[in-house]
Amino acid sequence: APRALLALEPFEHNNGSDFEALVKRHAGNRCRHMMSFDVTGQGVALADVLDSGKNRIWSPDGLWDMVDMDIQGGELATIRDELPALAKRTRRLHISTHSREVHHQVLETLRAADWFIQYEQVGTSVRWVYGRMGPVATRDGHISAINPLEVERMKRADRWKPL
Repeated sequence: APRALLALEPFEHNNGSDFEALVKRHAGNRCRHMMSFDVTGQGVALADVLDSGKNRIWSPDGLWDMVDMDIQGGELATIRDELPALAKRTRRLHISTHSREVHHQVLETLRAADWFIQYEQVGTSVRWVYGRMGPVATRDGHISAINPLEVERMKRADRWKPL
């Protein structure tokens, strides 16, 4: 069955056409997908965003296979406030983090809730290069985590093979 992917972004990028092209190029028909520009902390509950794609994208068992968040600094508040909603509605998370402190706090929150951290990399940044260069762009940190309920399901199906 095709996988259900939800991408959360804080603002529109070409009406989502870059995301559409990326999914088509890499996943073809193996993935049903939706991009949302509604961000929690701006009066939008993540549960509502997760449920909004139900009729179009939702997988047969009612779970998103992956939620990808690149919400430009809103990741910690979203994880702290919305982790129960995510735990009920998604198998995996991929989170882009935007500071070392936030990265470590998101990891701590996920681990405290027994999410399995499949991959994590702290972001790197150089705020200023002296001389003519000026400010330099940063590279986001990344965290990929598996819902503890999904880990148990995989173990029961004898498909759990952590690295």
